Amino acid sequence: MVLVSCSYVPFEIPLALGMPVKRAVFRETGECSDAYLPRDFCPYARAFMRDHGRDHVVAIAGSCDAMRRAYDALRYFKLAGGVCFVDIPRTSTSASEEYYASVLRDFALDLARAARAGVPDAVAPAVNVDGDSFRRRLIHAAGSMNLLRSELSGLSRLVDEGRLSAGEAASAAFLANDALGAGTNQYPHEAPGGSESGQREAQAAEATDLARAAAAVARALHAIRTAGDPGAGRAGMSQCESRSRRHGRGRPRVGITGTCLLERALLVMIEQSGLEVAFVDSCIGLRSFDFRVEIEAGAGDPFRDLARAYLRKPPCPRMFAGDARAQRLRALAISHKVRGIVYFAPKFCDYAYYDFADMKRRVGEGDGVPMLLLETEYGSAGSGQILTRVTAFREMLEGRLERG
Repeated sequence: MVLVSCSYVPFEIPLALGMPVKRAVFRETGECSDAYLPRDFCPYARAFMRDHGRDHVVAIAGSCDAMRRAYDALRYFKLAGGVCFVDIPRTSTSASEEYYASVLRDFALDLARAARAGVPDAVAPAVNVDGDSFRRRLIHAAGSMNLLRSELSGLSRLVDEGRLSAGEAASAAFLANDALGAGTNQYPHEAPGGSESGQREAQAAEATDLARAAAAVARALHAIRTAGDPGAGRAGMSQCESRSRRHGRGRPRVGITGTCLLERALLVMIEQSGLEVAFVDSCIGLRSFDFRVEIEAGAGDPFRDLARAYLRKPPCPRMFAGDARAQRLRALAISHKVRGIVYFAPKFCDYAYYDFADMKRRVGEGDGVPMLLLETEYGSAGSGQILTRVTAFREMLEGRLERG
């Protein structure tokens, strides 16, 4: 299985290689993190410090210096069967897309070598990542991921309407992530002898393997979206309408943004404190599924298509996006009619501190939207200090509502 550290690393590549893939999500820091990284360090980077097993490949994005140190430790101490480094540009210019396309091609080659490790050549022949067979698999993987992203985007609309809590939507996203990681690790075969019948058989097998996993997840997400409840199918629209009334009256609406949201429990705690979460702009929220990947079936570089789609998706704080991030956050705040914004930041995250100051100046002070900074680590959702700050923020927003 492939574990990826960042939403800018395309799932489509390992899926096209027949490898299960998921975003690395942890409940706590690694059991041996103190031995490899300092305590005053990014909790997400520290969480990678564990024995992932010989059958796991960890793909670390060059998103920040902390993750680069995590990559060094994982590789040096051999904490996984394979460790890949994916150097992600910070801009979405034409030159950046060309560079990232070359990075993604190397990433595909690294994964192909990892998949073939210990497997006889007769069973796992070398994959030509520039060939037509791999392009077909990549196109199919992109279509499958577009379907999943569309269903997850539908859940975000339910959150905005108050028919689904942000915590429940996050649970659905985590379940979809786990489902992708639970697929069968079957190396994709090239068409035997290059015959036309062999090619058709190979294409059918490739489509079946990917479609089965994608369809199962999409059906589950569709059931959640249409029923408006993760326990879907039992209560129907009456329960949805009840939730809408309960969430929509008297609760200040807030948006959630920041860098890496460590745990779903933080969203649950914010909602239980009396706030209504209208949107979650994070790498497990809108930034991960509010875009599409289109790969041309004919000529052209499919890796360039992937690079373009991912670099142009909604920007996170580590991107040099100019005014784009502030404009997007402002648009989200206006369209969702929020009264305030909660900004989450893992402790010791430099990007978060820079970004929060910028967003507070542009959106908070510029547009009159109060912002609350929450520094978090694993388990902080149960902290009395965090709950006290969120409750005080809610009371301040309620006071502003009463004053009109």
